[in-house]
Amino acid sequence: MEQQGAVLTSKEAREKILAGEKGLRGATIEGSLDLDREIIKGDVDFREARIKGDVYLGVALIEGALRFEGAIIEGFFDLGGANIKDCLNLTGAVIKNYLYLKGSTIESYLGLHGATIEGNLDLGGATIKGHLNLNGVTIKGYLNLNRATIKGNVDLGGATIDNYLDFGGATIEGHLDLEGTAIKDCLYLVNAAIKSYLCLREATIWRFMVLRGATIEGNLDLSTKEGPLQIYASPEIAQSVHWAAPITPLVVMKN
Repeated sequence: MEQQGAVLTSKEAREKILAGEKGLRGATIEGSLDLDREIIKGDVDFREARIKGDVYLGVALIEGALRFEGAIIEGFFDLGGANIKDCLNLTGAVIKNYLYLKGSTIESYLGLHGATIEGNLDLGGATIKGHLNLNGVTIKGYLNLNRATIKGNVDLGGATIDNYLDFGGATIEGHLDLEGTAIKDCLYLVNAAIKSYLCLREATIWRFMVLRGATIEGNLDLSTKEGPLQIYASPEIAQSVHWAAPITPLVVMKN
């Protein structure tokens, strides 16, 4: 049964989800929602919902899509180790604390276009089997994709990240597009593998960019608006980096 606009306790919302009543669009949930380690059959629809607490879905199995477009979560959102059999869509959502997806698996795309995360976004070791859309996202902490695997493109056009951005050891089977992105600390691509192009056109990097051990199989566009202060790169990529950013100080490092 559709519960659009309903006001529910966290216990009522939990019971409805586990009973198969997936439509909670526009609902207000009074308190934290604990679904850790649960098996949820089918899609869950929290579009435009407001959750007045934290959301726990750690190590959960979701046998459909998770839809949180336009939702407001007044605490943190923990999906660590979760297995989502379709997409996770957080387009335009507001999360008042961190978003934790470390070690999770998403069988389709992850959409965060225009979302606001008022803490860190941790995707360390996650596997995303579609595209990762972070265009226009605002992250008030760091963005960690260390050792993540993305089997599509990664788009961060116009995003703002108030701390560092870490792709260390990540594998991206498409492009990495950071056009117009503002990174208010360092950009780490240590040992990252990018199977297509890397674009930093009109981006801003406040501190350093580290490309030690990185492989980029497509074009390299480092025509930033501002920064980085210095680029660190391996000998194998150093010449390409120098051609792409001839006036930026370059330090050549062994792997």
